Amino acid sequence: GALSVVADPDAYAPSSVLPLIVDSPFPNNTTTINMDSSDEKVTLVSKEHEKFSVAVAVASMSKIVETTIADNDDDDDDDTTQEIPLPNVPGTVLAKVIEYCTHYQTEPMTEIKTPLKSSKIEDMVQAWYAEFVRVEQGMLFELVTAANFMDIKPLLDLTCLAVAVMIKGKSAEELRKIFNISEVVTPEEQAQIREENKWCIQPDQQQNQNQE
Repeated sequence: GALSVVADPDAYAPSSVLPLIVDSPFPNNTTTINMDSSDEKVTLVSKEHEKFSVAVAVASMSKIVETTIADNDDDDDDDTTQEIPLPNVPGTVLAKVIEYCTHYQTEPMTEIKTPLKSSKIEDMVQAWYAEFVRVEQGMLFELVTAANFMDIKPLLDLTCLAVAVMIKGKSAEELRKIFNISEVVTPEEQAQIREENKWCIQPDQQQNQNQE
């Protein structure tokens, strides 16, 4: 089937998921990290079984965490801190996700509107969030995957925006290297990608494509 990479660098779909994420190994540990001082906590457990004690309000930005907490509240009446395994999320990535969700509590991120009107992240979200995604490529891709797996829409939108900005102006060959794609994207696949993402292309770009 067609690749999910948006070949047009000016097209952007917040719900897009990158086709390839490098799964980097991290050291095993079980260190507990307290990210908040509120009383109600939940423990998030990373891929390597590292434990993060997080305020429920922060952790609940993740829809799968929120649903798990609600389900367990219905089934369990004891006061033990609930542990929620996140086997697809490495510890270093989970720490960044928690950092994002914690900051969001005091400064909610501006909603990212599409089609994009700027190629600068700082023009679309607050300075803290623009700085948050200034990370190396591997970490950015891991954050996209974690945000998608944990179902954190604002973080998914932000990281996909960062990827869109990163690939803006890149050639097809450069995109293949970035995403480690070996096969050539056919014109038919490019047309399908554009069709799937036409809602997020700026109107002038849409007109240009229709004239081609």
